[in-house]
Amino acid sequence: MYDIVIKNSKIVDGTGNPWYAADIAIANGHVVRIARGIEDGKVNIDAKDRVVSPGFIDAHTHSDFPLLADPKALSKVHQGVTTEVVGNCGGSFAPIAGAAVEHVKQQVSRYPNVTADWSGTAGYLEKLERQGASVNVVPLVGFGSARISVMGHAERPATLEERKQMKALIEQGIEEGAFGMSTGLFYAPQSFAPTDEVIDVAKGLKPKEALYVSHIRDESDYTIGMGAALEEAYKIARAAGVPLHISHLHALGVATWKKAPDYVTSIQKARDSGLDVTGDQYPYHASGGGITGSVMPRWALEGGRTKVLERLADKETRDRIAREVAVNFTRRGGAFRHTFSQYRPNPEFEGMSVDKVAEILGEPPEYAVLTLLEKGEASWVAQIIDEDDIITFLKAPWVMGGSDGSALALTGPVSGGKPHPRNFGTFPRMIGTYARDKNVMPLHEIIRKVTSLPAQRFGLQDRGVLREGFWADVVVFDPSQIKDKATFKEPHQFAEGIDYVLVNGQIVVDHDRHTGALPGKPLRRQ
Repeated sequence: MYDIVIKNSKIVDGTGNPWYAADIAIANGHVVRIARGIEDGKVNIDAKDRVVSPGFIDAHTHSDFPLLADPKALSKVHQGVTTEVVGNCGGSFAPIAGAAVEHVKQQVSRYPNVTADWSGTAGYLEKLERQGASVNVVPLVGFGSARISVMGHAERPATLEERKQMKALIEQGIEEGAFGMSTGLFYAPQSFAPTDEVIDVAKGLKPKEALYVSHIRDESDYTIGMGAALEEAYKIARAAGVPLHISHLHALGVATWKKAPDYVTSIQKARDSGLDVTGDQYPYHASGGGITGSVMPRWALEGGRTKVLERLADKETRDRIAREVAVNFTRRGGAFRHTFSQYRPNPEFEGMSVDKVAEILGEPPEYAVLTLLEKGEASWVAQIIDEDDIITFLKAPWVMGGSDGSALALTGPVSGGKPHPRNFGTFPRMIGTYARDKNVMPLHEIIRKVTSLPAQRFGLQDRGVLREGFWADVVVFDPSQIKDKATFKEPHQFAEGIDYVLVNGQIVVDHDRHTGALPGKPLRRQ
């Protein structure tokens, strides 16, 4: 007898084909039969008037540590996510050596139940496997983590010896199961690495045919401009001889609004020239980040937090930093577009705009954020993305869904603050808002973008499609009701319209209830 049979299904199988009618039989974690009129199983799910699709694959997440703090991945599974790609933007769970030990210790300090007692990819995946999780995990190894491990937060190019050490750490991560290397070249200290340094390290990916995943050096007009940053990404991938995936495609700040067609054309030309390049996207008009990552000048971040505080203590240097912060706020459309999502020293600031907090502190916005930075790091959401650009990127056939969020909860160690609603609603929003309500593209095409396309990109050979013999990662949802409920003011709300979520053949979500199951697997590149 089958373990689970999903009956009366409208199957959207993930390939991009329109729906068809059939039942689905599941046994031993796999889809074993797809046909009409399958006999009853131990558990039967009636999917009448429902769509049944592969589980959604979140191509870009920062759940590395949240999954250890709360393995239920509530904000993700309640929106149909069954697999998360972690280790993005160059800042991953490993490697941890040298200055990265303290760096990671600071990151996990917000989760009192997590101890960073591993040093490499293998140790992290083994810890996750022992604990269990409700989602599958695809690991990437971070260039930034390797750079900090070898040379701390130094503002200079790496020496030849340091490049060899970084390359060795990346190669070790790939050998231990990582699917590729990520970079966050916009962020210090990765921003201090010249192109040739990244190329040297990325060359370690080719023997394993691993992927180069990049938060490119500029997504606006802050430094070299987004067009030049894309060209740099192509150059790195070509020189290293590896495929390229561009993280969270968007055009940030008013100066780049309406330029998405130019960027899509650039990427398509690269593809036409023979470069295997794809991207991911979250469908919101606001980005997420923090003071250091968003508006602080990169030179001021050299040496890490201790050096930053020393610079802020010097009036002349503080004034110089403030002037550059003011310029960056202008580029991003103004301080009023930035609303604090989390600030632990003063949680009453959460949900307030920067200009409102500046008024409370009695300082101009550019000085107010420096005052806050001295007490702790603040995160915010910034309304700096244009709706037309969102749709332009979404229509590109090689763009997939990626939340740029984390697995959060309503209570406990991974709750709190006013986080970006993308953490709770990215995939229902893609389906409900953009496929159904705005009719940007058919449902079966949106489903392809969040299932088989990311599975293909990350080399998941037996996931992303509803097919006999594949793992049973499955979502059952009401196409007329699926929608994101999370808002910027009230983000802690699970999506609606999802009836069941199965991970590796086990029911994880039964309507509004998480079953407590932790059937997810850390996936390792073979």
